[in-house]
Amino acid sequence: MGVEFHDHADRFAISLDGFHDASTTSFTLSSGDGAALDAQFTYPVIFEFGTEHVEIASVAGDVATVVRERNGTTAASHNDGTIGNQKAAAYAVNEHTTALNEIYDVLFQALASRTNGVFRKAGSANVYFLVQQTGTPGMSADILNGSAFAGDKPVFAATAGSTGTLVAPITNDRIDTIQLNQFGVLSVKTGAEDVSPVAPTIDANNIKLAEIYHRPATTQILDTDDSTNSFITDSRTLI
Repeated sequence: MGVEFHDHADRFAISLDGFHDASTTSFTLSSGDGAALDAQFTYPVIFEFGTEHVEIASVAGDVATVVRERNGTTAASHNDGTIGNQKAAAYAVNEHTTALNEIYDVLFQALASRTNGVFRKAGSANVYFLVQQTGTPGMSADILNGSAFAGDKPVFAATAGSTGTLVAPITNDRIDTIQLNQFGVLSVKTGAEDVSPVAPTIDANNIKLAEIYHRPATTQILDTDDSTNSFITDSRTLI
């Protein structure tokens, strides 16, 4: 049956081919429903048939391997043509709710402050858009996800980023600037080698996240200065 469209949401529905009793652990679906499920979902997924919630564990052709009586429901017999509607798992609803709450928080703070910078993360360490060394230090740095206000616009990044691989200077030290623009794009401005290097200024509509100080022939970017390798200085303005 594929996707049915409703005013409040898109609902994915399938139907049964033939009668199925309360004990069977495989459901034969209407022709084409198996392929539609495979294209839409990663298993397992929960569907509601009448009053019973059924977990579809896998699908081969139009035959689904199922686990009955999920979410505290009771197994029941289902007639030919019975419709099964997808049920959103609790963890999925919670994840979406959390993401929406963070977006709302960004917008409310942005409207209230109109100040460019990285928002403080409520109830925990201020790690939004923190630039830090990778798990196994090399010549790149990780940039954590977060929310900010850049170029007078709210910015939200749901996933972490990276500086990409940076190249050590050849003769003299160098400072690179890590910046974030109003469209959520992270970039690195490479400085010039000098006996007294200066960090590049940020571009218009960007905020500064960090500086990375490089020494010739360095092989690692670290969170702290060990007098040998490159190191990160946090330059975020927290708002």
